[in-house]
Amino acid sequence: SEITVEVQFTKCTLHGLDLAMLAFPHPLRFVECTFIGPVSFISCGFAAGMGIQDCEFRETASFQVQCPAGSTGISMVRTKFKRFVSFLDCWIVSGGLQFEDVCFERGTNLAPRPGRKRFWEIKGPPKGGHTSLHNAAIEGSLSMVQLVVESKV
Repeated sequence: SEITVEVQFTKCTLHGLDLAMLAFPHPLRFVECTFIGPVSFISCGFAAGMGIQDCEFRETASFQVQCPAGSTGISMVRTKFKRFVSFLDCWIVSGGLQFEDVCFERGTNLAPRPGRKRFWEIKGPPKGGHTSLHNAAIEGSLSMVQLVVESKV
């Protein structure tokens, strides 16, 4: 299903969120929100990007997202994840991933375990975006993930 309007949650307390198999042609934004229950973005498409700013996730979060050509990608700023975060099978064609002052307290599969080879890759510099971890704290367990960031010319 497609959500045809721009959606922004501001200063919300969400007891759980499941946005499986939804397409967002306009930006989806979360600002100063607290997620008390599990959060799921399984098979979500973000044609105009997704932003998460000044939020706290108290339970698990799953991101299996797609950002097609022309997307601004995914941005997370000053956000804390208290439980494990999964980025399994993310396809970011444009816009890139930006993490600034993000804390993964119980780990994430965004990075490989110490001593193992990285399994995600970046193909070319993403047009109009980049992938960065800036002041990101990753604590707890780390595991493998397939995360592909491509640039389509």
